[in-house]
Amino acid sequence: MMSEKIIEMINEWNPIDIYPLLEEEYEDEVNQIKEACGHSQTSEQLGEMIHHIFTQSFGQEFTKSREECNRMARKIKT
Repeated sequence: MMSEKIIEMINEWNPIDIYPLLEEEYEDEVNQIKEACGHSQTSEQLGEMIHHIFTQSFGQEFTKSREECNRMARKIKT
């Protein structure tokens, strides 16, 4: 299922470097990303949404680049 795939990928990426990482640590963000998948046509659009989601959730703690978010979006889209 798509949800488990996204959870696994985001937890592996661990964009805020949370340790120890709980499986549901990024649950809100994963839910928003799942929703964004339905609205974004391209990986770049999804990457922008991922960057926005994590910036809104974590502010300055989130330091990943837009390109890193685009790479994650491409992985999710495949």
